[in-house]
Amino acid sequence: MNKRLRITRRFWVGLFLLATSSYSTMVQAGVALGATRVIYPAGQKQVQLGVTNNDDSNTYLIQSWIENSENEKDGRFVITPPLFAMQGKKENILRIIDATNNQLPQDRESLFWVNVKAIPSMDKSKLSDNTLQLAIISRIKLYYRPAKLALAPDQAAEKLTFSRSGSSLTLTNPTPYYLTVTELNAGTRGNDSNLLIVFYVQIMPDDLVMQLHRF
Repeated sequence: MNKRLRITRRFWVGLFLLATSSYSTMVQAGVALGATRVIYPAGQKQVQLGVTNNDDSNTYLIQSWIENSENEKDGRFVITPPLFAMQGKKENILRIIDATNNQLPQDRESLFWVNVKAIPSMDKSKLSDNTLQLAIISRIKLYYRPAKLALAPDQAAEKLTFSRSGSSLTLTNPTPYYLTVTELNAGTRGNDSNLLIVFYVQIMPDDLVMQLHRF
């Protein structure tokens, strides 16, 4: 028979922060994004995403685009400028504009992806050398959040339910929000044989269930 599990305070705090916060810094070599995820509130004309070139000696060509949850390019959100050159120690702003015409579900969040490719410039004096040039792609989540969801974001974590059967732990998310689990402790003590730790698991909204197995 399934056993209902209580979630630890540590997990509540971590989940709350990831589920409701919009902006923090994502840094790659040379290029940094001003967020690890972007929330787009319905009705807002645009949201902004900062891009910084921390490399004082290299210029990067920055190319940006939006994909849907199926990893396909999607024009329902427009990102501008889609292509520009960025010199060293400079900052720029990407603007994301809603072009969905209210066609997305209004009872839950929708997931998209922001892709930012940084292509370093090539020193012409080294063109004859055997040089490998790498482009770096930063990829972060874009959540479209409808205006009148039935639940406040800060109440989402406490609505998750957990059940256990043998070595399987089932997580159910009945909320309209995407929730990300970075760590989960199932057990009463740190050395409990029932301890299960999960890193970076995303649970979709609308009663979708994901099952985790302990090996």
